Amino acid sequence: MPSLLTIRHQGDLDGQAQFVVSRLSDGKTSDPVTITAPDQTTVPGRGNSHLASDLRWYLERFLDYPFEPNIALAQTVQNTLAQWGKAVFSSLFHGKARDWYQDARRHSLSELTLKIASDDPRVLSWPWEALHDPEATTLAHTCRIERQLNELHDPQPLPDNLPGDSINILLVIARPYGDEDVSYHALARPLVELAAQQQRAVPVRVDVLRPPTFDQLRAVLREKPGFYHIVHFDGHGGYGGDGDYQQHGNNHSYQGPQGRLVFETPEGRADAIESTRLTQLLSEYAIPITVLNACQSATIDEQADDPFASVAAALLKAGIRSVVAMGYNLYVSAAQQFVPAFYHSLFRQGSVSEAARAGRQAMLAHPQRICARGEHPLYDWLVPVLYQQAAYDLNFAADSQPSGIDPIPLPPAATEQGDYGFIGRDRAIHTLEHALQRQPQAGLLIHGMAGVGKTTLAQGFLQWLQQTNGLRQHVFWFRFDEIRSAEYLINQIVIGLFGADALASPMKQKLENIYRVFKEQSFILVWDNFESASGIDGTEVMGIAPLLSGDDRQQLKDFLLQLRGGKTKVLITSRSSESWLSKTECFRLPIGGLQGEECWQYCNAVVRDLGLTLERDDPAIQKLIEKLDGHPLAMRAVLLRLDQTSAHELLQELEQGFVVPPVDGQDDSTRRIYSALSLLETEFPPEYTVVLQFIGLHQRYVQGDMLAAMIKSSEIASNQQTIHNCFHVLERAGLVHVLQKDLYAMHPALTGYLQQQHPAETDAQIAFVDLMGRFADHLTPKELHEQRAPFYYHGENFQAALVLAKTLGMSEAVTALTQSLASFAKNNRDFQGAKRLFEMLVNHCNQQRNEHGAASTYHQLGMIAEEQRDFKQAEQWYLKSLAITEKQGNEHHAASTYHQLGVIAQKQRKFEQARQWYRKSLTITEKQGNEHGAAITYHQSGMIAQEQRKFEQAEQWYLKSLVIKEKQGNEQGMAITYHQLGMIAQEQRKFEQAEQWCLKSLAINEKQGDEYGVARTYHQLGVIAEKQRNLNQAEQWYLKSLAINEKQGNEHGVASTYAQLGLFSASRLEWITAAQWSIKAIAAFVHCSDAHSVERATRQYVNLLQQSDDQSQAEIRQRWQQAGLDKTIGALDDLITAMNKPKDA
Repeated sequence: MPSLLTIRHQGDLDGQAQFVVSRLSDGKTSDPVTITAPDQTTVPGRGNSHLASDLRWYLERFLDYPFEPNIALAQTVQNTLAQWGKAVFSSLFHGKARDWYQDARRHSLSELTLKIASDDPRVLSWPWEALHDPEATTLAHTCRIERQLNELHDPQPLPDNLPGDSINILLVIARPYGDEDVSYHALARPLVELAAQQQRAVPVRVDVLRPPTFDQLRAVLREKPGFYHIVHFDGHGGYGGDGDYQQHGNNHSYQGPQGRLVFETPEGRADAIESTRLTQLLSEYAIPITVLNACQSATIDEQADDPFASVAAALLKAGIRSVVAMGYNLYVSAAQQFVPAFYHSLFRQGSVSEAARAGRQAMLAHPQRICARGEHPLYDWLVPVLYQQAAYDLNFAADSQPSGIDPIPLPPAATEQGDYGFIGRDRAIHTLEHALQRQPQAGLLIHGMAGVGKTTLAQGFLQWLQQTNGLRQHVFWFRFDEIRSAEYLINQIVIGLFGADALASPMKQKLENIYRVFKEQSFILVWDNFESASGIDGTEVMGIAPLLSGDDRQQLKDFLLQLRGGKTKVLITSRSSESWLSKTECFRLPIGGLQGEECWQYCNAVVRDLGLTLERDDPAIQKLIEKLDGHPLAMRAVLLRLDQTSAHELLQELEQGFVVPPVDGQDDSTRRIYSALSLLETEFPPEYTVVLQFIGLHQRYVQGDMLAAMIKSSEIASNQQTIHNCFHVLERAGLVHVLQKDLYAMHPALTGYLQQQHPAETDAQIAFVDLMGRFADHLTPKELHEQRAPFYYHGENFQAALVLAKTLGMSEAVTALTQSLASFAKNNRDFQGAKRLFEMLVNHCNQQRNEHGAASTYHQLGMIAEEQRDFKQAEQWYLKSLAITEKQGNEHHAASTYHQLGVIAQKQRKFEQARQWYRKSLTITEKQGNEHGAAITYHQSGMIAQEQRKFEQAEQWYLKSLVIKEKQGNEQGMAITYHQLGMIAQEQRKFEQAEQWCLKSLAINEKQGDEYGVARTYHQLGVIAEKQRNLNQAEQWYLKSLAINEKQGNEHGVASTYAQLGLFSASRLEWITAAQWSIKAIAAFVHCSDAHSVERATRQYVNLLQQSDDQSQAEIRQRWQQAGLDKTIGALDDLITAMNKPKDA
């Protein structure tokens, strides 16, 4: 028996909110009670904070760093929330209200609805879902909880024409932030698939708003009044932020924060629509239900002008009866649990309240959330909230029959699902959606290598359009490997549009009629396997002659041009980029392998047939997937062997070449791969064979101009046109894919196959090694941002060349390649890899009696040891280098080593010794006019002055260094000095100036992709924000710095941020959290052998102990002992005595 209890807010009494509980069945009301608000509830150990802010921290920021001490703090917040929920329940449900609740409980709590009624935005934002019966459980999981506004008219009557034969949903998917945005299908696809599965039991129609603009929403609602039962917004929401201040004439008036939903502009950019504008639009449409999986769509706070400030409340005001919204930021992985469970319940039972409860239960049952740190449990089931002014029952649909309006059918070729269905490609689908709505070209060209999934993408896109009612007319599908003339295609279109009788018309008239219809109406044509339409002149003997004549291809080109700007689109799939089609005729969408989560999803679908699940943490599995470049067909062919061959063995085989079972053991994917490779078994012209030998020496990527240079240096007969044609043949076969001019991605099977079929002769190997060695040598002195792209594309080629160089005895190439690979590893802060390579290099140099090379390598090994804070080892390496350079009279290299010896002396706080080394270095650099070297030493002298707190002197040194760096355009050096000038300004409490210097540094570091520099500046921006008491901003900067340092294994940087977070927590009177951060910092500094920082962090801990309250002091002492620091550092009382002792005592 359903029952309803209303918790009604009746204003405040002595600063506390007052409530009564009323029972709907007889209208009785309990005595008023006061409740302590979440923002008046303290969290143990959190000083000046309160439950409301800490709960927001837990739900929105905890997963930024889900480790200690945050894990302990998260548990404390959850415990406090549970205690608050029990206390509120006990306050509300006593006396008569307790009896009413017990009556409902006896009948079944699943039949109970709790309605919170208030016009106070602060009260509505309380976490009511946390109400907890001390004798049972959290009520949100056992009964229905709703919010409503007190002072609001009843909703408008529902439209008379509201359909009763199906549930109609208008789905708005807004993704204005490009590649940085949430995956396009992350939430929409599960909803659409669920709706399709429900069709027999409950007819459901899902329409996607195309394009997802606010104006289009207005147009669709105006076009179909009274048609939709649900409007579902899948996108971003917010509260406050930009737009809080509005300018009126010359005056600025403050407007209280209000909620917003982020739509797209016609160009696809973000368009934040405030709740007031939504109200104005939707007030004339009586839509029963709105679902908003947009972050903070239900958020309101004490600064709100009125209770309609949140999007959810504004929609109630617009007459919408039920609004499901989010009270806090919601993780995508949480929404992926909530949305399907919500709709599954809604379609089955018809109750929004019950559906919201089902969604919360799914979130509770599956708390793992994907975040930047991997997966971690987050109990965020209270984020979705329901505002409901009047319930609307969708149960009618269960008794309905389908309306008889079937979706537009697809041709059979478009309905194929494959063995695993359509997986991933969210970015590509979003791009195609965008192009379909916004690109003027008629042609949309999907191009990529053989087996990468071009046709599958076209099929998946059409199925998506069909499922979401995005097709306006039927689809024409043409396979160009079966077509021999353009006239055939034209005639098939004529039959489809006008019937067979129209075939007798002249071609000109047929085309005119087609153009007219296609420009006025929205059809979709698919030209599949379009690479078959054209070939390469002179290759007919190889069996790849074009299937269409030049005149036919020109007719297709004209066809696309005539349809430009019309409503019809032609979806083209090809292995080639079809350069003969201009940019005005087609929009190009290159696709590569599957990436990230979609790649793992596909791989697990493949091995599921073997009864296996891939272990993501297995290094062999990770390398195997990486080696296959996300190529679906190649992954399937290889992974299906995991039932008989280990991942490690498969990886070893792949290193030698793409190996597959004999013919009788091949599956369809393997046969298709070998079908593409079979082209290489045809009788190639001899000059092509030479090109193939050189291509086969490459791994993953090959650059045409470099390959041409190799062939030229080998004196093997060939020419540029032959090379160009050979690459085009391979592209037509789907074995290479153009990424940019002259740079090609290679099919995962191509290298191994070429090495078997067309092994490179010795002259070709020598030419390959020689050019790769010279290219690598050119990259060695470059900065990381200049090395990154070449090493991404050619890193494996350098490694392959190094192996060959050793085999061929090419000593100079061995030196160049090893040194370059080591330099890149060092710049990329892979110090273990760099050390291994430099040690190999120094052995090689010694074997070749190359003292100059050995000296340079000893110097580099010293720099690596210095970065690892092994100063003794660093000094030994530098002195070995110095002995050689001084003996050879090489002053330039000696000056560099003197400088580095000064650096390690400075890091050990031996400042006078450091100055002596710097003076020796500076004497040489100034004598030689080496401004670059002088600038570095000026900078380092500034750091010594800064360490000694001689800030004006430090600033002079830094500015002297900066003049040279700016003159030379040394951006990386400029960024380092800008950062130090920011630190000086911060120490002098010139915070605005400090921030400006740091932001200048950050701009360069981010542009160059220097994560180490970015992390340092994030940390410093955190310090600046903290000094100005912008504590939330400071914490965000620190955690961003920490994430990078931990990823890079920069233990000293991590320790510094731990220490700063300890100071930060202490400034908020969070004594226990501060102690935990400080202990982590001390342990890390000890491991880094940084005695000075250990001493400083220890003093920080002692100060923390002395400043904290009596209750916290006991725990702070206990934590010191539990960490064993009383034995390794000293007893706290002894440390206090020592630190308080006068220095001259």
